[in-house]
Amino acid sequence: RSTGELPAPNMSGVVALAVATLPATIHPAAGCVSCLAEAARRLRGRGVDDSDVLALSLHFSAPVWSNDHDFDGTGVDVYTTARLLKALKA
Repeated sequence: RSTGELPAPNMSGVVALAVATLPATIHPAAGCVSCLAEAARRLRGRGVDDSDVLALSLHFSAPVWSNDHDFDGTGVDVYTTARLLKALKA
């Protein structure tokens, strides 16, 4: 018996397709391992689960896109979604 609803998409397939279409360079994890201790130090008392993201940001001198305030005061530039959308409109 049909409910007339479409089945939910396979989200892992959708994400894989989206990622496959982006220009990306794969870097060995060893490259940013040296930044993990510094990232954990900067996040002490906050979201240590974010250490890997902060380590990547430190290693590549790249901003972080996040609405998580745990990155505030870590010394990296943080783009919230609102800030990113505003920058894209400029």
